[in-house]
Amino acid sequence: MKKRKYKYLIFDLDGTVTDSAEGVQRCFNYGLSKLGKEVSDHTRLNVIGPPLKESYMGQFGMSEADAEKALGYYRELYRKKGMLKWNKLYIGIDSLLKDLYEAGYTILLGSSKPTEFCVKILEYFNVAKYFTRMDAASFDSSRSTKEAVLENSIKMANITDKSEAVLIGDTKFDLMGAEYVGIDAVAVEYGYGTYEELREYKTVYIAKTVDDLRNYFL
Repeated sequence: MKKRKYKYLIFDLDGTVTDSAEGVQRCFNYGLSKLGKEVSDHTRLNVIGPPLKESYMGQFGMSEADAEKALGYYRELYRKKGMLKWNKLYIGIDSLLKDLYEAGYTILLGSSKPTEFCVKILEYFNVAKYFTRMDAASFDSSRSTKEAVLENSIKMANITDKSEAVLIGDTKFDLMGAEYVGIDAVAVEYGYGTYEELREYKTVYIAKTVDDLRNYFL
């Protein structure tokens, strides 16, 4: 039997559990369109990973007030279509979560998406039952960065020994957040970060596929 190093597995959502690119990009572009900044091809938007408000401001030069407005429009369409209709689980991730849960791991959430959205998505895809806690970002932006999200997840789960926890995520923002709060990170290459990007940051393992995650943890 494989010796288990970790007790707590903190999963990112977008790009790790769900393939949400279509919904995020379409809804982000809707927010842009409402402020006269729509792009012609939403698939070219690189907005998955960092907080969306920061992307509106950093990539499109919006003021904080306009970014808040765009984010409001984003959430309007996201609730209607983006969250579920334009979203899907990565193949095999549901059975992996089930097997990790049954193996005794405590599965937590570490997403920059608001908790309300995360819960609805995980419930819709029938995998919420494998998560001991689902603490993610807040709507008011007081907890939106990956660092703040992870600090909150660790606090709410009463994790006192950080060596027992590992973040599983797909972008540099996940890896930077994990290093900031002092926990290990496993990167997944099948999400939205490239191997070239992920290898630049501190990880204990880079998984190419969901099966690679299975082989690493089980």
